[in-house]
Amino acid sequence: MAEESNQRRKEAEKLLSKIERIESLIEKAETSINRTDELADSIQMNCIQFWEYAKDTLFKYKFLKIKNSRNELAHKTDNEEFWTDTFSQLKSDFQEILKRKSDLEKYAETYSENDEKRRFEKFANDNKFGDQRNRKKIVNALDDAFKNNLQEEDKSEFPSQSEIIEKTVANMSAEMKQYVGNHEGLDENVQTDILDWAEKTATDVEIESTANFQSEQDFIDKLKKTDASKFFNDINNFENEYKTIATSNRKFDMQSYKKLLADDIEKLGDNPNKKEVKKYQDAYF
Repeated sequence: MAEESNQRRKEAEKLLSKIERIESLIEKAETSINRTDELADSIQMNCIQFWEYAKDTLFKYKFLKIKNSRNELAHKTDNEEFWTDTFSQLKSDFQEILKRKSDLEKYAETYSENDEKRRFEKFANDNKFGDQRNRKKIVNALDDAFKNNLQEEDKSEFPSQSEIIEKTVANMSAEMKQYVGNHEGLDENVQTDILDWAEKTATDVEIESTANFQSEQDFIDKLKKTDASKFFNDINNFENEYKTIATSNRKFDMQSYKKLLADDIEKLGDNPNKKEVKKYQDAYF
């Protein structure tokens, strides 16, 4: 149930963004002295893309009206005919789409089921991460980044004011994102830790000098030289050391990763393959 609610929210937001794009293009056409071929092409392409996305969502049956427009536009090659003939009909069809905006907004405005994500959506710094709608878009994009069953073009895009989070995800290898996405508990842990870290970092950078982060950077550099198995065998000492650093993220729970790792290794059986164990350790590390 939670997964379906999450899916509806993301689909509703994507559809709203596409509607707003078409809305702005039609408004531009209405106020333009010169209706260019480029503008005609853009309107047609966005309408076609809207239906191509809508038809695979849970909201498909709310937008069947645009299907006819999409089919007609897909066979149009003459932009002059588009402006004199098709545009007025398309505007009429689009009015039916606009009537559905309130339905989409109702779903797009819901909060995440996850407590940490919901807290970020409600209370994260507006100046750093935008308004609540923008913060929900950030959470949607972060969640989709680890969905292995989604094509790249179908994933939610990171919105404005999400650079620190987007770069963090971009720096993760494809193999790592795939591994995280295949493990539900790990998936949620990684996402909420990224949000906590980004929020804390944005706040700390605002009030402290970069020099104050040197101890944390030294700790990270030390971890980079540490073997994954050594880290998990000595995790208590590493965790205690991290907590002594002034800029450390107090919400970051190393033990939760150790537990998730143990659960995964347990699934390998009584005599797990050492290479498989090492692969799991490296991934969690």
